[in-house]
Amino acid sequence: MNKLLIALFSTLVLAGCGINLDTAAQVRPGWTMEQVKDLLGKPEYRKVKGQYIIWEYVSYDALGWPNGNATFVFQDGKVVDNTEPLDVRIQK
Repeated sequence: MNKLLIALFSTLVLAGCGINLDTAAQVRPGWTMEQVKDLLGKPEYRKVKGQYIIWEYVSYDALGWPNGNATFVFQDGKVVDNTEPLDVRIQK
């Protein structure tokens, strides 16, 4: 019984892992990939679209359900301004 409770508790604690969206909000245009990685760790998803590198981080609630995400678009190794939707920027 104790092993089951420990396993359940461990699962709930680990399920809450992911990024803190308040921390992710600190990232600003001009930050390097290294600065973002130092603050948030490795991204959950990475893709390349033309000249852009896209990193996505996911936040999870205590039950392991995604409850938000932060996406960073890099050009020449630095975060670019995210005032336009990504698809608009990539088509330009």
